[in-house]
Amino acid sequence: MAHTQGKALRKGNEMLAVLQKYLSDWHLARQKFVVLFVQAVLKIGVKSLLEIAGAFDSSAQRTSSLRRIERFLNGFEFSISLFGNFMLAMLHLRHQGLVLLLDRTEWQFGKTWVNILMLSVSVEGMSVPLFWRVYNKKGLSSQQERIDFMRSFFRYFPDLCITCLIGDREFIGKHWFSYLEQEARIPCLIRLRENLQVHYQGKQKPIKVYCRNVKMGQYSYKGCFQLCETNLHVWATHLRGEWLILGTTSKDLDAFAIYKQRWGIETLFKALKTQGFHIEHTALCQAPKIEKLLFLLAFAFVWAYKTGLWLNERKPIRICPNGRREFSFFRYGFLFLQYCLLNDTQYPQLVKTIQLLSED
Repeated sequence: MAHTQGKALRKGNEMLAVLQKYLSDWHLARQKFVVLFVQAVLKIGVKSLLEIAGAFDSSAQRTSSLRRIERFLNGFEFSISLFGNFMLAMLHLRHQGLVLLLDRTEWQFGKTWVNILMLSVSVEGMSVPLFWRVYNKKGLSSQQERIDFMRSFFRYFPDLCITCLIGDREFIGKHWFSYLEQEARIPCLIRLRENLQVHYQGKQKPIKVYCRNVKMGQYSYKGCFQLCETNLHVWATHLRGEWLILGTTSKDLDAFAIYKQRWGIETLFKALKTQGFHIEHTALCQAPKIEKLLFLLAFAFVWAYKTGLWLNERKPIRICPNGRREFSFFRYGFLFLQYCLLNDTQYPQLVKTIQLLSED
């Protein structure tokens, strides 16, 4: 027992050194809790809070660990800007031009809907969570919700250098486009539905009408159209039986090359849900608690992601016949960390992965 507790203590101390580097303002007890929680969810995924408590590397009773989790979710107030800068510092992104991705995901628990609107940053084929809001409602976000969301983001992160904001087909609207162009002053790159009505040379037609001559696999600039009283430069291609039509407020953007990065947030949501942490299994539905839980999972996500990158340099991920990797960098790192945390013989390897988080 003493030997096992000693190894658990060493694991915790290695990770504490990382937190003390980036989150030095936090109380030591809070830092220790984050370490215990993150290591627990990497071992077992996000199941019930009681199961997570049982996976803590601690001599405390499961019920005591559960109360500790509940105190964090009920009462802890963390600094969003501190967390965001923590993420940017670990990924060495503070002074780079950032590509931001906006998307949302939702699920239902009983009669309650959980709807997460998330802003993430694209980095090396992945998307890392940076800012989010949770709503107890079903369906699309309103334009005003998105505007308020972005205003809050810029209050916390006023000095970021942003190349553009990528969004999917639901993120359109007159007031939304006006906000991005005139107040936020950041270019946007939005996928457009093919039946959207646009104005061009005094006529209003579905955007697909102007894309009919685009051949399979051809990437074509179609001109500047007006949508929701905003001028959008439109690019189109035809892939696997469907249109990919992109609208951007800046003609200077390499639209298709940049839009490929949107896949990263799909991978992120899979990591948070079905292919990683299974966040929906916690039975939590109160928005403030889920927002705090996401902070912990974001830290775990970055650890797994950086571990996956490191592993891929040592042993590249197998490429499948369809040309895709067998695993995402996150999944590759997640499975390795899970193995290391569950096997004490892998402690030296675990230490190497922790050191990745504090590299300058």
